[in-house]
Amino acid sequence: MEKKLYRTTDTMTLRNVRVMVVEEPKAINDETTLCSIKVVSQPGDEKYSDLWVRVTGKNGLAEKLWKLKTGDYVNVAGKGYFQAYLKGDGTPGISCDIRFPDYVDFLGNAGREEKAATEEVDDAPPVAVKTEEAPTKRRGRPPGTGKKVLPFDNE
Repeated sequence: MEKKLYRTTDTMTLRNVRVMVVEEPKAINDETTLCSIKVVSQPGDEKYSDLWVRVTGKNGLAEKLWKLKTGDYVNVAGKGYFQAYLKGDGTPGISCDIRFPDYVDFLGNAGREEKAATEEVDDAPPVAVKTEEAPTKRRGRPPGTGKKVLPFDNE
């Protein structure tokens, strides 16, 4: 099967999806750092399977993605990229990516299990709190800072 990447023209929106994997950030060059997370949308219906999506952010968003924990909830909107492939058993599959999303809403909710052990937990979906700043024209690190060290490695 020929690998072909398809990009949608519409914005793909995922609401109340759970973070399952937070990947290590990668310094691409002096000005660009990338970080990816994998989220899963679980419809709760036997008819539909879970949808796994990789979300990749760069620079300031990469730092925020790196601080997420497994089990946190997020809302994501951006252009979707889809690629068909063959699984190990020969059945076809589709991978889905959102690269450099237009909007990420960090809902939190890590540690829900610990809270449930000590007190009663409301099972209502988490309330959205917008934490993303308005986009700026500056991209990457300021010129002249030739560091390959990630800005958030010092923690």
